[in-house]
Amino acid sequence: RDHDLPVRTLLIGMPLTILLGLGLALAIPLGLGFWEAALLAAILAPTDAALGQTVVASPLVPPRIRQALNVEASAVVSNLDPKRTFLSMIDPADLADDFRRRVEKLITNVSCYKLLAVIDELPEWTAWDGDAHRPHAGSVIIGGASRAEVAAAHDDCEAGRPPRAAIISLSVPSVSDPTVTQGGCHTASAWIFPAPARLAEGSWEDVRDRVADRLIDQITEYAPNFRDSIRHFKLRTPLDLERDNGLTDGCIWHVQHAGEQLFWNRPLPELSAYRAPLRGLYLCGAGQHPGGEVTGMPGHNAAHELLDDWSH
Repeated sequence: RDHDLPVRTLLIGMPLTILLGLGLALAIPLGLGFWEAALLAAILAPTDAALGQTVVASPLVPPRIRQALNVEASAVVSNLDPKRTFLSMIDPADLADDFRRRVEKLITNVSCYKLLAVIDELPEWTAWDGDAHRPHAGSVIIGGASRAEVAAAHDDCEAGRPPRAAIISLSVPSVSDPTVTQGGCHTASAWIFPAPARLAEGSWEDVRDRVADRLIDQITEYAPNFRDSIRHFKLRTPLDLERDNGLTDGCIWHVQHAGEQLFWNRPLPELSAYRAPLRGLYLCGAGQHPGGEVTGMPGHNAAHELLDDWSH
């Protein structure tokens, strides 16, 4: 069955493509006879039906992607995290064993999680003494007010448990863009830090409801109307971020912003110039310098490196 899609492509897809091309060639007044139009349609039909060596052979990649038509290119730019790129998408035989081992050791097991909620009124922050509208136009940070609080949250994370008092960055995007939710409501979006990718006891599915309830309590402590304003909420754990978004360990930065993985070491010294050890493969994701947080800078830098290589 591994060859079903290529076979169907050759025996069904390609003839249909040639027939469609023949019809278009005859419909357009090119002055071609029947056989000339048929020859033109056959020449222009795509013929790469994965008959050569596949670029992606890993069983971790969905079969319909592995078996689909190959697209040949002189350069490929990967926006996946380094572990996904090198450990899932490339045949191990094409990489040095030592390089693969070092990629495997990249720190990705520190993640975060996200609380999304539909609320029917804006949070009423009790500790805010400035412009009443200003908190809703930006984000509000809850927790982490002292070094002790930050250390306690990271101690919980290192022990493999959700932080008992997490650091929360909450914003209300619907204040700036009302179209993101239904009329009369707002959206609350909260990033919560830090979070272990894997729990020491049980799984994220086991503690999802308990963790969400604790977070809502923590926010309600500073905005007393928050819990009662919630119409619907969803907690996205590191497991969800890995499963739904393809992020290894749910790490939104692709590789943790640890001191040994920054600047000329991000994510590894030989990858810091946005080039992979495979000629023609470039890296443009958050795992590259200067890191995550949606700056677009890794992609900008990778594009310049690619253009520089093409110009020589």
